[in-house]
Amino acid sequence: MNVFNYAANLLILREMASSTTKSVLRWLAFGSGIALLMIAAGLTVTLSHHTMFNPWMLFSLIFLASAVSAIPAARLWRAITGWESVVWNALLHIVALSALLSAVILSVNYFCARNENFISEKVIVEEKIRKTEYTSRRISRRVYTRGNPYYVYEVELRFLSPDFAGKDKTVRISKKLYDSVRRGDTATVSLGRGALGMPVFNDRTLTPLHPRNKTRKSRFPSPKYAPRHLPEHYHAGES
Repeated sequence: MNVFNYAANLLILREMASSTTKSVLRWLAFGSGIALLMIAAGLTVTLSHHTMFNPWMLFSLIFLASAVSAIPAARLWRAITGWESVVWNALLHIVALSALLSAVILSVNYFCARNENFISEKVIVEEKIRKTEYTSRRISRRVYTRGNPYYVYEVELRFLSPDFAGKDKTVRISKKLYDSVRRGDTATVSLGRGALGMPVFNDRTLTPLHPRNKTRKSRFPSPKYAPRHLPEHYHAGES
């Protein structure tokens, strides 16, 4: 009798250990997946600002491809999530696959572009934008709050080439470059065709044709350059 009880306890412990291992692995996979989706989303947003394309058309096709494969892939997702609901697994598949496909397509198009395909294009600075953003400050292990404010600088560019008419782009620039341009100024930027045919540009190559210095020379002399003593022939009231 004791032998049977001992064997039963071993089976129970083995099932508990197996269940715990599966639960840990499932949470690790879930956390890794969330981190991967966040990276893919950030990469998609960043590269969208550097790619000349129709976002509605591209993202609609990606969403359609993800939706078509959602029901067959729901069973595979159930093994990862442990959810029995087909609807939730299908929705998760649509979100995950859409984010990954968007990041992969834009990354291949941008990072695999050939340097010899890039040319210098003229752009017009339509708007100068200064935004206030905030750092994040950690209060406790899982609690974060808004930290100190800081400025970010952007410009809205309009391409002069007829091929890119109406495809204005807003890019983030440094404060030094922000101070050296004005609305209506002409600049150049390096633009070329990506590996998948969508034109891309490098905002780091933005160069004003006539950069301006923000500091203006005053009409009045600085106090350190003013004479310490008045000339001897100076008299009050003389013109």
